[in-house]
Amino acid sequence: MKHVLLFAVTVMLSLGKAVAGEPQRITRADCRLSFSVPAELSYIEVAGAQVSNDELCYIAFDYASSAGNKHSQNLPPIPDDWRTQVDFWVTIKKVPLDKQIEAIESAGGGSQGGIFSLDSKVRANPVRGDGYVFTYSYVKPTASMLQLKQSREVVFAVGDRWHSAVYYLYPVGADSKQRTELSVLKRLFSSFAFDTAG
Repeated sequence: MKHVLLFAVTVMLSLGKAVAGEPQRITRADCRLSFSVPAELSYIEVAGAQVSNDELCYIAFDYASSAGNKHSQNLPPIPDDWRTQVDFWVTIKKVPLDKQIEAIESAGGGSQGGIFSLDSKVRANPVRGDGYVFTYSYVKPTASMLQLKQSREVVFAVGDRWHSAVYYLYPVGADSKQRTELSVLKRLFSSFAFDTAG
């Protein structure tokens, strides 16, 4: 692990290198979670980031093809600037999974008030915990969605009775890059093992 950036507010990013040929297994006691990092991703440790009342922690990633390009820059000392330095992050919340599912399935959740229509709801089968992958297609696309060729929405929801993570993905087009991204995220979330002790 290599410490790359340290703010006065103790926000720190470090880049984890996976061992060739096998997924890197990460244990985050502060998140009550462990997970495996697919070979296509690099895990970025975020320590000391500010969280809201219902949030437990963040786990952040770069796609391996872009790893190392963003972390040489010196950033202004603002706590949330780490978000601009990673490709994506997942928020672990102190919210039970069933509450998250209710929110996703509500009128203002995954369907976003009728913009999307549910195509499928499939179990995510994490290592420990439970979860689903929701797939939607648009029925009332906005102008920006048409311009960006965003025809789908995929929602990953995993967790247990105490904690959960929800991630919204909006694939652009249907090329091999998007299929790879979807495959990587499915493997990432299926590797989640929540600390069921609460």
